[in-house]
Amino acid sequence: MTTLKLLGAYRVRVAKEELRFITEHVTGSAERTRRELAGLALLEVEVRGADDEFDVGVLHQPGSDQAPYDERYFSLDGLRLFGAERPDVPDFRVCFFLHFFDVTQPIASPEGDLVPPELAETPHRLAELCPYKHPG
Repeated sequence: MTTLKLLGAYRVRVAKEELRFITEHVTGSAERTRRELAGLALLEVEVRGADDEFDVGVLHQPGSDQAPYDERYFSLDGLRLFGAERPDVPDFRVCFFLHFFDVTQPIASPEGDLVPPELAETPHRLAELCPYKHPG
């Protein structure tokens, strides 16, 4: 049986070059860029006992159409990056971005709701390994 634990919800610092790209090619203004990125979070989830059917894409917040974006998979201790593809092991961590994240709402999953902690600063190891790139 797959079990999930939400380890962290982190504020995302977007690189200046990426902010410029979003403003020039996506939103058209710095104010729209700020509004779009205001609810951006990086979530870190511990996954244990995952079978072949586990899909991080089903995690979501009720009432939101936002889905996990730009996943990165790590060893269970969070120290080794496996990459963007799910590893062929049952126990791992996964980090992903979620737009319009609401810290007051759970993350719904087939395994049950995950209650988010308060937003924290992104740990240094994740800031380096999970830089934000806009999907647009």
